[in-house]
This record gives sequence, structure tokens and C-alpha cells, in this order.
Amino acid sequence: MADASIVSSRGTHAGIPAFINSQSDSADQIREALGESPTFEVQPPDERDLAIAIREALERGSTRVLVAGGDGTVRSAAEVVAGTVVELAIIPGGTLNHFAKFHEIPEDPKEAASIAANGGVKQADVAYVNDSLFLNTSSVGAYVKFVRIRERLEKLHVPYAIASLLAALRTLVWLRTFRITLSVEGVRRVIDTPLVFLAVGEREMQFPTLGDHKEGGDRGLHVVLIEGKGRARIMLMSSAMVARGADGTSPPPTSGLQSFMTESLRIDTRRPRVGVALDGELKEISGPLEYRFARDTLRVVIPASRLQGPG
Repeated sequence: MADASIVSSRGTHAGIPAFINSQSDSADQIREALGESPTFEVQPPDERDLAIAIREALERGSTRVLVAGGDGTVRSAAEVVAGTVVELAIIPGGTLNHFAKFHEIPEDPKEAASIAANGGVKQADVAYVNDSLFLNTSSVGAYVKFVRIRERLEKLHVPYAIASLLAALRTLVWLRTFRITLSVEGVRRVIDTPLVFLAVGEREMQFPTLGDHKEGGDRGLHVVLIEGKGRARIMLMSSAMVARGADGTSPPPTSGLQSFMTESLRIDTRRPRVGVALDGELKEISGPLEYRFARDTLRVVIPASRLQGPG
């Protein structure tokens, strides 16, 4: 994905409200790191919706907020501040932290806190499905089933990697196609597929970097459709192998994929409400699903080293 627009490269903020996901494994470390700095005002644990707490901080005049957690926590905060002048700082505290990694925000709480206080700002691209924002990826179909099974296993205290593998295996066994009507740039197509995958920014389509941001890639929504259950099984199994540390030397064929870039698309299904994955978390959304790309919408605090102009 091409770099988003540079907003600023200097300036120190004070009194930054900090919201920590108390469910994060590194919550105590993050709280300790922030407590050592007078720059942050760590908010007490709150049972209310994170979005409500952030809105209240904005009403008090905050122009930069910090959230500590995984992609789901960051997504919840981004839904509030996207399209405003408010800057979003991040301390990674989840399992994967895709968004933070893409912006080269370190996992070490002290290093990330320093960036949150003193880093520059870039405007990042995001996308929406109906009114729900996502930062990285969204999908409909098999992956939604996979996440549901994995989450049930994790609630039984199965480790993430093992839960992912078992969920992938079960998803493969019960894999089904579903019929959608896809509308892109005025063209409507009826498709039977087990999986529709969408990403913010162009992605790599070959192993070993399948799914990674493509260096210098196009900006927009990258849409991938799986054709047929057989190829989907191969792709899901390969993904499971990579998740548990296999070398990925037998990549799935990409000839069974339809892949294209667009600014928007619409998905109609036979169901009034559809399970949709947004940055790895699930949400039930009323159809039809209207996806749209939103350029330079989120002001993200990033390391100064990433503040480089075009070219």
C-alpha cells in the first residue's frame, strides 16, 4: 500500500488520555510504562463501551488519544476519531497487531509510549462496510466460521495457535459455498463462493508473502474471491500451517482466485443479516453490505523515521 499523506513531524503533547484494554496480556506492563510518564493520563478501567469513553475525552478537548490493545481495540477507537482532527496513538497489546506492525510501532510498551508522546502524524487509509470501519481486512464466509470456532476454543483456554489450527480443520470439513450478488462499478455478477476477502490496500498474491501489503501497491480495496471449495480448502490449510510455524513450501495455487482493486462494491446475500469479520473480530451487519474505501481518513501517530515525503 502506498504511503498515506504526511501531516506533521514534530511536537510534544501533554495530558494525553490513555485507554488500556484490560484483557490484554501486556496490560500491566503497558500501565507501568505509561505511569512513568507525566505525558499520559491513564483512564481507569471502565465497563462501558470504549467508544463512549473516547468521545467523552474528545468533548473535554483532547486532540490526541492513546489506545493500548490489539487490532480490535484500535478499530473501535478509530471508528470514533476517523474523519476528525484527533490523532490516534497506539501501543500494541494484542495477538497479531497488524495495523501497528504496518506502521512500524514497536511492541515494547516504553518505546511505543515514546512514539505516542513525540511521534509525527500521517493520514492513513481505512475502509467501511456500511457504517462499520475496518483498518486492515474484512471477510464474509468461511473465515467468519473459522473465527467463531477459534473464539469458542480460546474460551476453553486452548492456546491461540492450536485453536487456530483446530478451527481451520473444522472449517475445512464443513466448508460450504454461498451465493452472492456482487456489484462493482455498475456491473452485477452472481457468484457461488465460500469466501470473500477484502483488504485496505493492495496485497501480495504469492507465497511466502501472501496477504502482506504489497510494496508500492495501489491504494483502494483489494478484493479476493475464492472459486470453488477445493481451492479454498487448500488455501485455508496452508494458512493454518503457516500459523503454526510450517515452512509454507507447498503454496496454494492462486489461479483459483479472482483478485481486483476497487473503490467500492456491494454484496447482496439471501440473509437479512450477515456475519462479517472486521480486523479479526466478528459483527452481525444488516445487508446489503456496502463496502467503500476511505482515503487519508485516520490521523495515526507513527515513528519519526517513517515521516518521509514522496519519492
